[in-house]
Amino acid sequence: MDGFKQLNDSSAELVIADPPYFKIVKQKWDNQWESENNYLDWCLNWTKESYRVLKEGGLFYVWGAIGKDREHPFLKYMFKVEEETDFKFLNFITMRNFRVFGNSSHFPFGRQELLVFSKGKHNTYNKQYSDFEGVNRLGHPKLVTNVWLDCKDVSLYNNAIHPTEKPYLSSERIVPSSSNEGDTIIIPFVGSGVDCEACIRNKRDYIGFELDPTYSVLANQRTLDIAL
Repeated sequence: MDGFKQLNDSSAELVIADPPYFKIVKQKWDNQWESENNYLDWCLNWTKESYRVLKEGGLFYVWGAIGKDREHPFLKYMFKVEEETDFKFLNFITMRNFRVFGNSSHFPFGRQELLVFSKGKHNTYNKQYSDFEGVNRLGHPKLVTNVWLDCKDVSLYNNAIHPTEKPYLSSERIVPSSSNEGDTIIIPFVGSGVDCEACIRNKRDYIGFELDPTYSVLANQRTLDIAL
């Protein structure tokens, strides 16, 4: 929240948030709330700040997951955003996980979710295309839908910097589709710096925050390597 307080009203075109999911990862940063309600209150605070810093027509992306009992806060969060903020619901994207979790008691969990909201009517949508599932009848790559099957987990290759690091392709899809060159993007949970990398490669300005000093150093090094 301290980082948001430094930002002016209506100063960014896009916010990409990948917050803690609440008691999913066995690390302190994902288990710091006494209850689900405390966690949801915390989420709503930075969500309202995201609304404040976005320009009219700006977009707000939030990562999460559903499936297990303890992951249901994400569903409650979605409804609270609609009920308690002025954000408008725009889309619900599902990203397939190639590395699945669970046991033989039921279908294993193999997906993550990405909510998209807008501040008023959204200004920007640059269509994205992929030939992952073949081509259309004209021989061109198909339009990317809200089901992403081709974003392979970073953890699948055992080279993740952060335990919940998202695949670069997901950032490379969000940034160019929902902003334009020279736009400002806010990244409130930098983590490994994947979204920062996508901003640099796509000529966007960004402001990111990260409380963990270890990840902050690693993310800074990642962006410096790209800049050089």
